[in-house]
This record gives sequence, structure tokens and C-alpha cells, in this order.
Amino acid sequence: WILKNGIPAKSKEFVEGEEFLYLGENYKLKIESCDNIKLDGLLYFPAEYSGNSRKKMIEWYKKEAKVIITERANLYSRVTGWKFKLISIRSAETRWGSCGAKGSINFAWKLVMAPIEVIDYVVVHELAHLVERNHSSRFWDKVRMVFPDYKIRRKWLNDNRMKFKI
Repeated sequence: WILKNGIPAKSKEFVEGEEFLYLGENYKLKIESCDNIKLDGLLYFPAEYSGNSRKKMIEWYKKEAKVIITERANLYSRVTGWKFKLISIRSAETRWGSCGAKGSINFAWKLVMAPIEVIDYVVVHELAHLVERNHSSRFWDKVRMVFPDYKIRRKWLNDNRMKFKI
């Protein structure tokens, strides 16, 4: 990611006290002898993962993203009646989500760093593409029907994308 001033965002160093985003909140990294990455006020990270830290953290984020985004997509699919066939979590760098031609919806794993309201907006945005495969006024009317404040949620993503660097 590139910061607004054109300087690339700094990669994480995986040092004690470094902050990581999850569902819109920053968690300080605590490196210790534990079996798995877990959240409990701090982000506990197994010391044995050192040397492979970035890969292990991304695996954890992907697993979390799959659970949370699937839950949200199922909820909003029931609310709207817009049915999807499959959800994929991807490593996209330029898109938060996409919609496939055969009813699949895809999401960037980094989305799990955003607040739940923002995740919900991206989920509804992709679900709306199942019925309107463009960004016409009809498409935005569908998104607005679920989230009248969708522009605020979208702005949060644009304003904070530089914080999503791992």
C-alpha cells in the first residue's frame, strides 16, 4: 500500500508491542510460548513462529476472514434475498471484493482488519452485484437500501487502507 504522501507503508517487524488491526481495533503483539495466535486484550503470537511470522499471521487473518465474512454474507443474503453460491478469501491487493459470473463472491483477507460496519458494506456491495453487475444508479440504490450511509463506510476504507500493511 502507498500512503497519501506517496511513501510506501512500512511492513510489520513482528516485535513485542507492535500493533495489528483486527475488526477495526488495534491489538498490541505479545510474543510468548503459546500454541496458536489468539486475541485476549492483546494479540498473542507463538514465539516458535519467528522466522515465519508474516506467513503465519496472514494464515490466521485468512482463517478469521473466512469465518467472519461468511457469517456476514449469510446474514445479508437472508436480509436481501440476494443469493451467492460460493465465498472465496483471496490475497487481492487492489480490490476489497469482487463478484464472479456464476454467483461467487470474493473478498480480500485484509478486509477482516476493518470494523464490522465496513465489512458489512463490502459484503452488501458484492451481493448487490449478483443482481446488478455494474455500478449504475440502480446498483447504488440497492446498496443504499441496505446502508443509507454506505458512502461513509466506503470512505473509511479509502482513508484507512494504508493501515492494512502486514
